[in-house]
Amino acid sequence: MWRHPLQASGFVIAREGRVPEQGGLLACSCSSSKLPGRAPAGRVLLRAFYRPDGTCPISTNDGIWVRRALEDLALTLGIHGRPVRSWVARWPNAFSRNDRDLRVSAERLAGALCHRRHIQLAGSAFFGAGALPAMESGRRAARRLLGIQAACAEFDESQVRPGTRDAST
Repeated sequence: MWRHPLQASGFVIAREGRVPEQGGLLACSCSSSKLPGRAPAGRVLLRAFYRPDGTCPISTNDGIWVRRALEDLALTLGIHGRPVRSWVARWPNAFSRNDRDLRVSAERLAGALCHRRHIQLAGSAFFGAGALPAMESGRRAARRLLGIQAACAEFDESQVRPGTRDAST
């Protein structure tokens, strides 16, 4: 059972919002809310996401990872009881690590590309892991491209091109 209605697709814990009691939990996907029929009535299907570290390396046995997820989700969502089934998947390079140096370099590169007509930099590999940073950087890149396109169209319209004279001249 749970005290939270799970009427969401999941959640992400902001870096500055993480507390030690959450045990390194990065995010949780409420798969049974997103995909009806993935869990029997009265049950939920959750996926907890972690970044292994020195205190709990990726090679830690499955039982410890399951216990850790149960404790963290109990704290976060109020879930209690034993899972019907659990499993652990290890994806060593699943979450990119975007440190300050990478973000500064990406911003510098994006600024240098700003003068190119058709190339912009976007994506979570450069501007922060996850969908939100990817979407935000994509929107910024699209606005820059639209601005360049508008400026180019304005310039083209103001120029007389050879071979396109009005028939009356």
